[in-house]
Amino acid sequence: MTWFLATFLVGLIGALICFKLKVTGGLMIGSLVAVALFNIITGLAYFPLPAKIFAQIISGAFIGMQVNRKNVSDLKKMAKPTVFLVGGLLIINIIMGFVIYALSDCDLMTALFAAVPGGVADISIISSDMGADTSRVAVFQLFRMITVLTFFPVLILPVTKYITKKQPPSNNSMQEQTETQASPEATGNRKTVDKPVKKTVLTLSIAFVFGVLGAILNIPAGPLLFSTLSVSVLSLWTNNAYMPFAIKRFAMIIAGSYVGSSFIRENLDGIVRLIFPMILLVAGYMVFCVLLGILMSRLFKIDITTALFSCTPAGASDMALLATDLGAAGPQVALLQIARLFCVITIFPRAIELVLWLWGMVT
Repeated sequence: MTWFLATFLVGLIGALICFKLKVTGGLMIGSLVAVALFNIITGLAYFPLPAKIFAQIISGAFIGMQVNRKNVSDLKKMAKPTVFLVGGLLIINIIMGFVIYALSDCDLMTALFAAVPGGVADISIISSDMGADTSRVAVFQLFRMITVLTFFPVLILPVTKYITKKQPPSNNSMQEQTETQASPEATGNRKTVDKPVKKTVLTLSIAFVFGVLGAILNIPAGPLLFSTLSVSVLSLWTNNAYMPFAIKRFAMIIAGSYVGSSFIRENLDGIVRLIFPMILLVAGYMVFCVLLGILMSRLFKIDITTALFSCTPAGASDMALLATDLGAAGPQVALLQIARLFCVITIFPRAIELVLWLWGMVT
């Protein structure tokens, strides 16, 4: 218990420092880095399994909350672009996973999870459940997230200008963008909430009952998957799914600390050897996601800036805000990003299991 509390305190301090410095995803990144350094130096970091389950359940609940009737209604109109986006990202994930596998000493499962376009903590914890090297997955995911948020918006601007010069946006795509921007409800955000305490208790209860069931059934990433699906049903059925953001912030610190505790001194040499594959992963995503965005824009008559931001493998809220600043349809980007995040959590781990099974059959 002593070292658990000490580990949590180290994670909390790191999280608060990054939060104060306004680092994107600072609570999770700060706690992860702080605990990783603490464990590398002392070897005494400790986080129990229930902490991982707790973080998965809360993350799943927040993902499920975003699946409301308005989002589903809007996504019906964008069903084809959504399927195209998710399918395209899954193919990119598998291609880049095999590239990492070929160019590093990572096993195939670790390589495939390292290339998943999802959240750092979520994917790291899922990879732990499925037997991958969590510390390596976390390093790849951290590097991807930081570089994507730093370089993708800079890359999108010249690509957008070049495409727009060659092919000016159609009236249909401009009209769709205007209509989507005029509908702030599309992101699933609520300005006011009636009976927040009652709804929070209900949401947490549903999430924990089904999340614990997922853990008992010993399904890989079961707590995350079951809490996501159960809260999604609650949100669609009753529109009563709600939790204050403070709970998610606490869960981010827990998740970051848990992942950080998996780093040991022996990981450092291995991480140095992963620098080239990490750079290649980001470069590959840059090229493939730009091509995917251009194809989506041309096939489905979506504004090119909106399409490119929708294909960017980063956080839904981050991309929606950046997209709005650069003239894209922020809510439309958020919708597609939420769909991506939901599918990454529910479908991609199963797809990776299938790929591993097929690879085992071939080899």
